[in-house]
Amino acid sequence: MSSDNFGERKQRMNRKYPRVSTSNLLYFEFVDTDGQSKIQSHGKTVSLSEGGMLFQADRVIANGTEIDIQFTLSEHLISAKGEVIYHLTKSGDHYDIGVRFTEIDDDNKIFIREKATGIFPLFKS
Repeated sequence: MSSDNFGERKQRMNRKYPRVSTSNLLYFEFVDTDGQSKIQSHGKTVSLSEGGMLFQADRVIANGTEIDIQFTLSEHLISAKGEVIYHLTKSGDHYDIGVRFTEIDDDNKIFIREKATGIFPLFKS
């Protein structure tokens, strides 16, 4: 086993919250790096936990960017604020965006936790 694979596996084992695979549309908006332009767009969820999420977008969003997100989970609308903690180029103009939630309603956290621990298969990658 390469050290890279070991590092990835160790990171998954050390996660604070259980994750679930998801594939739902989401809406997001943020202020661009120029500090003046508000960007609104949509993407697709990849994985979700009560502490944050991974989603795919057609644009890079800089690390540290504050972002507003809305998505559904089992027909339940969830709104949250977060901070982009990483972005990865998937292919061409497709990017994975990792977000840590900074503001999310406690009821939504509980709802996500229940889904992550009971209904959906645990996210494994």
